[in-house]
Amino acid sequence: MTAQTPTLSVDAIDAALAAATPGLDDGGRRLAAVLRLLAAGDPVGVPAAAAAAGMPATRPGSCCDRGPACSGTAAAR
Repeated sequence: MTAQTPTLSVDAIDAALAAATPGLDDGGRRLAAVLRLLAAGDPVGVPAAAAAAGMPATRPGSCCDRGPACSGTAAAR
């Protein structure tokens, strides 16, 4: 018998994020909005992520340039 890894549906993840939202600060709510968008499984560009978070597209792009996972400049994205 092999152990099975439990799986969660996108709907279950979305419901958990939505339930956690009232207890989150502004940054947490913005992150949750972006995570919901990413949970759909499609590629997400900076403009779409910014819109989901209610931020100008230039702001998250500049933050990404300084992050450890950044792989290029804002112009390259």
